[in-house]
Amino acid sequence: FFRLFRALRIARPRTIIGFLPLGNVFGSTAAVFARIPRRIASQRSPGNTYGRIMRWLDFFAGSVGAYNGVVCVSGAVRDSFARYPGRYRKLLQIVHNGIEWRPSNLTRTQARAKFGLPEDAWIISAVGRLHAQKNYGFLLGVIAKAPDVLLAIAGDGPERAALEQQAAKLGIADRVAFLGLLD
Repeated sequence: FFRLFRALRIARPRTIIGFLPLGNVFGSTAAVFARIPRRIASQRSPGNTYGRIMRWLDFFAGSVGAYNGVVCVSGAVRDSFARYPGRYRKLLQIVHNGIEWRPSNLTRTQARAKFGLPEDAWIISAVGRLHAQKNYGFLLGVIAKAPDVLLAIAGDGPERAALEQQAAKLGIADRVAFLGLLD
């Protein structure tokens, strides 16, 4: 914290943008003391996923003016702060994460063949990091109740082994395709 404070005092940026709760809280607080005029917090995860102490620190920092603005990556993230004070909620803005979309030139049949997926199955796809925060375990539970549906998951992460075990335990391993990281 003190090294960051000193670096900000020397560099004197006009704006700092924090990422993730710890960066938001400590970065913005250091910036207040370093007299940095613009302090933006970036909320990429729902507020209720933070630990209790981090949630309280973020709540406090945003409520007392350590943040001048709070950028949320989705409406769901913004809505997770609904119980925060009005002063905090007034700072919330949505700036969606973006990707450069390149349409595929594959036909449906070619795309399914490329990923080893059956031609005639109903497929639900999910794309993202395999992390507890994404709650893929819930999705596996839904697939277990939908016997005619296959789930194709594009992505990888620390929860992959646990999700593969859960799929096996639910008896749906043959209906869940872990595609891994894809370009």
